Amino acid sequence: MAVPFDPELKIRQLDGDVQAIYRYLSDISATQARHGNRLDEITTTQARHGTRFDQITSVQERHSDALDEITTVQEQHGSRLDEITTVQEQHGSRLDEITTVQEQHGNRLDQITTVQEQHGNRLDQITTVQEQHGNRLDQITTVQGRHSATLAEHSATLAEHSATLAEHSATLAEHTATLAEHGLMLSMLVDGVGSLDAKVDRVLARLEDDDEA
Repeated sequence: MAVPFDPELKIRQLDGDVQAIYRYLSDISATQARHGNRLDEITTTQARHGTRFDQITSVQERHSDALDEITTVQEQHGSRLDEITTVQEQHGSRLDEITTVQEQHGNRLDQITTVQEQHGNRLDQITTVQEQHGNRLDQITTVQGRHSATLAEHSATLAEHSATLAEHSATLAEHTATLAEHGLMLSMLVDGVGSLDAKVDRVLARLEDDDEA
């Protein structure tokens, strides 16, 4: 069964719909106002963020400049460290050379010490011979008549021995002073030792001649 058309009911329905639409539009308007306020707040916040970003960018640029300066200084430090390393290597090489020279000096000093010990032994032999000569001079003194000429020769020989001993003492003193110099003086000292050997040989030869006499 069909419902009869009621214009008033239809109007009331349309009025309700219109009122609902107005309320919905009012709500939309209020929401848009709130959104507008929120957008204004967001815009303000973004502006503050932009300012902060500008400040951060400025700080980062300063940091970048500082890092560039630090990098430059580090490169300079690296160059100086390379120079220091090179100098240290040169010092190491020179120290190795000095050590080698010192070892050579030590070997030459050992040789000189050996030669001096040999000289000491030969001087001991000379002292023994001189003591023997002294004994023989005592014997000669008891026989003055026949050995007057021999005593004169022995006196001259003793004078030569004393002079030779003085030369030996002077040469030994030179050797001791030369030991403190190293280097070039070492070769001079070796020459002096050769000269001393020749002198000692001459002294021994003279002593043997005296013994034969």
